[in-house]
Amino acid sequence: MKDDVVLVSCSTQYVGPEGEPLYVVSSDGDEVRRSLLHDGVDSIRGLTHHGTAMFRRDTYFDAGEYRPQFRFAQDLDLWLRMAQRGRIAFVPEVLYEARFEPNAISGVHREQQIESARIALALRDAPADQQAALLQRASEIVPVRAANARSNADGFYFLATALKKTGDRRWRHYAWRAVRLNPLHLRAWGRLLTGR
Repeated sequence: MKDDVVLVSCSTQYVGPEGEPLYVVSSDGDEVRRSLLHDGVDSIRGLTHHGTAMFRRDTYFDAGEYRPQFRFAQDLDLWLRMAQRGRIAFVPEVLYEARFEPNAISGVHREQQIESARIALALRDAPADQQAALLQRASEIVPVRAANARSNADGFYFLATALKKTGDRRWRHYAWRAVRLNPLHLRAWGRLLTGR
C-alpha cells in the first residue's frame, strides 16, 4: 500500500458449509477499478470478498466511511468511492477463505442488494444536487423477506452445482437438501435424476 494505491485485495477460496472447496476467485486491480468507475449493475466487478479488503484509515475516512443507508451493499458503496481516490491492487495468492452459507445476505436479500447497488451506482454518476435524494432512497430499502425454505433450497442447489463442477461427490448431499426444503425445486431434481 504505497503511492496512489488506496485499496488492496487478494484471491479468495470459497468453501461450503463443511469446508468443501468450491472455487477460487481472483481479479486484477486495474480491471476492478475501471469497472467500479464505469460499469453498470449487470457487469460491475468488485473485490473477491468483503473480508479481503485492506485500506488505510485516513483513506477510509476521506472516502466517507461505510454509509448506514447501504445496509445491503455497504462494501460496494465504499469501493466505488475509494476507486475515485486511487488505484486498487490485488495479491494473486489465495490469502482468504470465505464460507458460503445458503442463508447469507447475498442469497436471502438478493433483490435489496441489487437495488442498493443500483442506487450506489446512480450516486457515483449523479450531480451533487441529486445525491441527498438517492441516499434517502437507499435508507428506505428494508428487508422484505427473511430466510425461508425456498431461498435456502436455492442456496443448497448452488452448493450442489459448484461441487459437481469440481467432481466432489458430496454434491448429491446438497441437491437432496434442496429438494427436501423445496420439493418442487425442478433444477435440483433434474440434477439428481440425470447425475449432471
